[in-house]
Amino acid sequence: MELDYRCPNDLENPSDIAKLKKCTSEERVYMFLIGLYHNLDQVCSRALAIVPLSYLNEAYVMVHREAQ
Repeated sequence: MELDYRCPNDLENPSDIAKLKKCTSEERVYMFLIGLYHNLDQVCSRALAIVPLSYLNEAYVMVHREAQ
């Protein structure tokens, strides 16, 4: 993702890199869902109920379908 180039990490351990990517991905989903209008609360709840938490593009597709 383009955002990843703005904040490069200097981690070397593969498990640490994987944990950071997962945390960053989840944070992006939260920030996206927080910014939505209140009339989309139901789709936000469904996106947050997915375990593991959906990726940003999956959350976007869910919201896009609901908004149409």
